[in-house]
Amino acid sequence: MPNRSEELISQIDSILSLYAAVEESWNYSSSMGGAFTDYSGYESVMTQTISVIEHIFGPRHPNYQRILHAYNEHSKRGLLQAKGILNGIQESIRGGFLSELESSIRVDIKSDFLSTAQELAEQGEKDAASVLAVSVLEDSIKQIARSNGLDDLIGKEMSTVVNGLAAKSVIERTTQRALLSFKPLRNAAFHANWDQVTIDMVNMLLSFLPSFIERYRK
Repeated sequence: MPNRSEELISQIDSILSLYAAVEESWNYSSSMGGAFTDYSGYESVMTQTISVIEHIFGPRHPNYQRILHAYNEHSKRGLLQAKGILNGIQESIRGGFLSELESSIRVDIKSDFLSTAQELAEQGEKDAASVLAVSVLEDSIKQIARSNGLDDLIGKEMSTVVNGLAAKSVIERTTQRALLSFKPLRNAAFHANWDQVTIDMVNMLLSFLPSFIERYRK
C-alpha cells in the first residue's frame, strides 16, 4: 500500500500531465492581448493545483499565497510559475520534506498539549492535565514505532508496544521501565478513574515527556 508521500507524488504527476494542453491553448495577439482558449482546462488545472498545495501546506503558507498570485494572473507566465511551484513541491516530497513537515507539526501540537497540561496541573486540575499528558505519551510511543518501521505494533496495547520497542533495541531498558511505570496513570486517565489520578503522578509524567520526546524524535 502506498504511503502518503507516494500518493501525493502520484497525484501531483496527474495534475502536471494536464499542464501541456493548457499551455498550448495560450493565444496572444498584440491587439487583444493573451488568453487561454481552453479556459475550462486552465480553471481545472489551477483549481487542482491550489487544492493540493492547500492540503499540504495550509492557507497561510507562502507557497499557497504564491499559487493564488499565479492563478490570478490568468497568463502563460502565471501558468508556468504554478507548474514550477508544483514541480518543486514534488521534488521536495521525494526528498523527504513531507515527513519532516509532519514531524514538525506533530511536535508543535505536542508542545501545545504539554503547555496546556502544565497550566492545568498548576491550577490543580489534575484530571484534565492527566488526559492531555497521557495522550502525548501514547502518541509519542506509537510514533517511535512508526518511525522505526514497526507498524505491526501500532494499535496494540501500550505495554505491548513499549516491550516491542525494547525488544528491537529501539528504546533502552531504563526507558522501557520508565514508560511502563506510567501505565497505571494512563489507564486511570483513559478510563476516567479519577480517584486513581494524583497530581504527583501527573507532574512526574510532565517532567518526563519533554526529554523523552526530544531524545527519540526523528
